[in-house]
Amino acid sequence: YLRTQLRAANIGSMGTMVAVEWKFDGETVSLVYRQGVLAEATYGHGKELFGNDCLEHIKHVQGVQSEVSAWSQYDRVEVRGEVIISLDEFTRYGKAGKSPRSTSNGIMAKKVAVKDECKRLEFHPFRLIMDGVTSHIPAMRALECYGFKNSGFVSAINLEKTDAELEQDIEDIVCAAEVERDDLPYPTDGLVFKFDNY
Repeated sequence: YLRTQLRAANIGSMGTMVAVEWKFDGETVSLVYRQGVLAEATYGHGKELFGNDCLEHIKHVQGVQSEVSAWSQYDRVEVRGEVIISLDEFTRYGKAGKSPRSTSNGIMAKKVAVKDECKRLEFHPFRLIMDGVTSHIPAMRALECYGFKNSGFVSAINLEKTDAELEQDIEDIVCAAEVERDDLPYPTDGLVFKFDNY
């Protein structure tokens, strides 16, 4: 499947590295930085065409940087990620909904941001969009250096290996992940495989 998708994307040898990450179970949010300063935040992408403004909410969410000096020369940098509530915070939160996802969604959907509730949430990036950025793994590492929370990185695989080697690598990753999954501090839908080449 991965090799078929590699050919369909026509990205050649530059796409042979694949990142394996946990797929966070939360609310997708887009952050826009202008000259390195957080200027816009919206959630609801994929459900509504334009998304909903959540700038006042996101300012209080853990792992969101209000300013990134390394981006001061850029007109626009976008960071997409998931806003989640950890399982511990979900347990402690007296108004918790039926699931961690519905709880984080409920907090973000409020018309007026409630600071103490927003502080219970975490932002974990899954995509960096800016001029000159073409590789996913280095982009996620850079975001961590700038103070963002981790992207849920688990492992990386190389599609240049033989089929047998590749199948073994994937089996090892998935089996180890299944063992770790129950002990994770955050809700997850499982694993996602991403070509390193944007």
